[in-house]
Parts: sequence; C-alpha cells; structure tokens
Amino acid sequence: MMFTTAYTSVMVRPMSDPELAELLATSRARNAERGITGLLLYRAGRVMQMLEGEQDEVHALYDRIRMDVRHQDVTNVWTSKATERRFPSWTMGFEDLDRDPALNAVGAATRVDELAVQSGAPITLPAGTVEQQDYLERRRTALRRALVSGDRLVGALGIILNGHEAEVVDDADGRSRVRCRECRAYGSAVLDEYPCPTAKNALWALEASGSR
Repeated sequence: MMFTTAYTSVMVRPMSDPELAELLATSRARNAERGITGLLLYRAGRVMQMLEGEQDEVHALYDRIRMDVRHQDVTNVWTSKATERRFPSWTMGFEDLDRDPALNAVGAATRVDELAVQSGAPITLPAGTVEQQDYLERRRTALRRALVSGDRLVGALGIILNGHEAEVVDDADGRSRVRCRECRAYGSAVLDEYPCPTAKNALWALEASGSR
C-alpha cells in the first residue's frame, strides 16, 4: 500500500535556476534510495508537492521539509493511500510554471494531464471527448493560478485537482478513452469517468473562488 501526502509552502526567497537544479538532483538521488516518488510544482516562490511511498519514509521526509529553513508556511493539505503509485517512474517530477514549458523536465512518462499543465498547445484526445478537452484546458488554467493565490484553501483545492488526473487507456475492444487515475481502483462506472465527480467539484470550487 502506497501512502501519499501533499503540502503547500512558500520559499523564504525565490530559488534561482541553479538552486532549483541542485535541489532536484539531490532530491531525486535521496528519494531513489528511500523509494519515494512524486511531483513538485513551483511558481514564483510557491510550492505544491506530492510525495508517495512507504508511510514512515514519507512522514520522515515531510518532517524534514517542515524543518527546512528555506520553507515557510508549510501546510499539509491532503493524505491518501492507494494500491499503486501515481508517479512510478518519477523520483521527483518537476514543473516550473514560470518557465517555457519546453524547458521543464518532469520525467520519462508523458500523460495527457501532464500535457494539460505543461503546454498551451491543443491536446490530442480520443474521439468524442470535446468536453474533456475543454475541461483539461480549464484545469490547466486553474492549477496555474491556484499556485500563486496565497490562499491555503485554494492551494488545497489545487492539490486535490492535480491528484485526480486523467489517463488514456484502451478498453477490451481496442478503443481509447480517458479515465480518472485516482478513482480507477474503485471499480465504479461513475468514478471511473473523467472528469470524475471530485475533479469536477474541485475545478468548480477553484473557478468560483476567483482562481480562474
């Protein structure tokens, strides 16, 4: 069973590109040793991060982050357990929302929701998913603005929205469709659709809060 925790924080001062590169190199090496994977979103000194792995290892890492003098206002916004990792190939996927998307190196695997966050270019989805296309574009906009809002509730909603992400799968008949990566394990037709009810509600709440 994989344990996931997510937090928001503010850097005491914004990090330079060399400092970010050093932080990522160090984090990836240490996380690989401890079996931790995850995703780091960064913009203008604000951080949203998801960490996953064995519960004791994740708790220990989060405690170190809370004590890190480079962080302030560290706030845990979400914890969950799952049978599989969300980011199995990423010792620390990274997205700097201030930079040109082409310069970001978030990991080896590319999924449709990652493209939604990284790029303003149209995303190719299976046929019959025009509403999903519109939703993903709205999702990308909301995530970018949630990261710089400074509001903890908005940040928490952003973490939840980011967690309920899309993935493209092939059905038994060979046709592709988009489903919620977080909800797929529950075996419910309603929860398996994308966007799932949680993702819809999180985006609605973010847009209603003015983060859009």
